[in-house]
Amino acid sequence: MIHFEQELKKFAIDLDKKQIEKEMMAGKSQEVQNSPVQQNKVDQVIKRYRLAVNYCQTNSYDLAYIQIKKVVRLLPEHVDAQLLAALVCIHEGKQEQARQAIEQVLKLDSNNETAHLYMEELTVKPEPEEVQVTAEAEQPEGKAEKAEQPALRKKAKKAAPKKTVTPVKTANGNDYEEVTSNKKSFIYLGIGFLIGVVAMFVLVLPTARNSVKNEYVSEADNYKDQLTAKDTEIKSLKEELSNAQADTKAAKEEVQKYKNGDESLIKAANYYNSNNKSEAAKALAGIDESVLNDEEKTLYEKIKSATFDKTTASILFSEGKAHFDDAKYKSAIEELSAAIEADDTNPSYYYWLGRAYEEKGQTKSAKEKFNELIEKFPTSNQAKDAQKRLDGMSSKSSDSTKEDSATTSTTEKTN
Repeated sequence: MIHFEQELKKFAIDLDKKQIEKEMMAGKSQEVQNSPVQQNKVDQVIKRYRLAVNYCQTNSYDLAYIQIKKVVRLLPEHVDAQLLAALVCIHEGKQEQARQAIEQVLKLDSNNETAHLYMEELTVKPEPEEVQVTAEAEQPEGKAEKAEQPALRKKAKKAAPKKTVTPVKTANGNDYEEVTSNKKSFIYLGIGFLIGVVAMFVLVLPTARNSVKNEYVSEADNYKDQLTAKDTEIKSLKEELSNAQADTKAAKEEVQKYKNGDESLIKAANYYNSNNKSEAAKALAGIDESVLNDEEKTLYEKIKSATFDKTTASILFSEGKAHFDDAKYKSAIEELSAAIEADDTNPSYYYWLGRAYEEKGQTKSAKEKFNELIEKFPTSNQAKDAQKRLDGMSSKSSDSTKEDSATTSTTEKTN
């Protein structure tokens, strides 16, 4: 005879996560094994196994059967899961399902003692009732019949109901009512029925309600876990899409760089052939040498050596300064950048390029040019002016921060 409380102690330890992963991931690719969905399935199996054990310990074997059935479907070759399923099925009278679980265990481990114990529990037959031999049965038929007749009459006489008279006063106080034992039986039966109804409402219905509630809670948790897994998968897909879009954007920019390099080089060659050195130098200034092939680099170096000189740089600077004075800061930035490409020894070029960036609102680029000027030409007048511009930018930034703080404080007081 199985003692279920003792047997449950064998399953108190949680499943080994690494072993479960090994069984569930067998034959699957590395990508599938590392996916959040598969990891969630492993966690769900361990959780359902723990729930099944907990339900058994609270004597809710019907709920335990629901959970362990899902576990063995995902882990058909796990011995402990199959044994727990067999134990639950034995308790619930599901003998065929219990037998199938035990046979599965014996296929995996033919010497498993627990499996043999459970199989013996299934094969035990009820003991036959003992046959009592009476003295009458040993007698010959004729004598037995004669002996039975007076015995039967005596038995019937004893079994005849006796009337009991219970005196009960009526309303006028003079008469008595006769109450038989049959009436008493009906009264007792009614009382027993009422007690049964009360017991059902007090004991049975709350237990059944809690059982259904626990099942719904378990299913709700399951759906919640599934939604969490779906959200994780969707988030992962979104990240992959974002990365793919970033890669596509980078590839497009790379292609555009090659395209711009080719176009600018052709433009520079045309200006060079037309003997317009300043425009040729300006076209070369926007080319990234890394995107050019060997033949294009040769042409680039030829035009650069012929156009990048102090004369061309001076022309470009004059044009850039004129654009700055006309508040055409974009054109000024192009001309002044080309001037520095042609001749990087003049501090005025750096200063006015920084000023153009500053007026256009590109403060970061302006600071970079001013700092580059101070580093390359620290003793120049332009470097001193650049430092003043940087100090002014820092002061403006500090004042802006204070104003924002004051505005926030005023707003908070108002609210």
